[in-house]
Amino acid sequence: MPSPRRIGGRALAKLRRDLTDRDWQILQLIADHRYLTTRQIEGFCFTNLGSPESAERTARRVLARLASDGVLRTLGRRIGGVRAGSTGTVYHLAPAGARLLAGDDGRHFRSREPSERFLAHCLAIGETHLDLNDLTTADDIEQVTVELEPACWRPYAGPGGESRSLQPDLAVTVHGTDYEDRWFLEVDMGTESIPTILTKCAQYDTYRRTGAEQTAHEVFPSVCWLMLGAKADTRAAQLRERLRALGYPEGMFHVCTEDQLRLTLTGAVA
Repeated sequence: MPSPRRIGGRALAKLRRDLTDRDWQILQLIADHRYLTTRQIEGFCFTNLGSPESAERTARRVLARLASDGVLRTLGRRIGGVRAGSTGTVYHLAPAGARLLAGDDGRHFRSREPSERFLAHCLAIGETHLDLNDLTTADDIEQVTVELEPACWRPYAGPGGESRSLQPDLAVTVHGTDYEDRWFLEVDMGTESIPTILTKCAQYDTYRRTGAEQTAHEVFPSVCWLMLGAKADTRAAQLRERLRALGYPEGMFHVCTEDQLRLTLTGAVA
């Protein structure tokens, strides 16, 4: 792991001058996601290098340089174990990287070892983001816009006038040739109970009733629960059954597993 040295103002200014456009893209991407693996960063930023082997080599070299420069750090553990090799290395911002992006001294930035649960959720969101980028390969889809948290969060007033915040994992807009579909996306890792998920669904309905989203975008986005983990199929079936019984507006909630995500967002299947 790179040394957690403090980088002074002159060194930081030099880094700011020397970073390439792709370097800045990587820093912002990791800042937005908090944690990403080598393979995921490669999928976002190194897809135009001719061959998978070339992309992998270049990604490893660039990330190693950014870590050596002190703007990125790696976690002590790999995702997928030793067999994953360098592609399973997890990167996050170092304080110097946060300072470069923030344009200040970064004194309030703290880097902490994440819990297994939090890390797994962050990486699952990153993987979902990659999958969403691939939607543009469909003939009638021109662009997919993805908002990450906290940019996708929606403040609103509760029934008593109190301040509340709806906090989806992602907000997605699928731009077709003659349509625009809006989605809120929740990534479930199998760690929350079905009743807890239903409580979040009720919050979505409360927010829908404020009309704020409809005022801004004319329609209320559909909400997609992406179920991951060993019991994803079973949990998806259970959630669908409970949602049907609650009588929410038709098409408001969709539940899918990983292999169904593409069809759900492009074919609007329940």
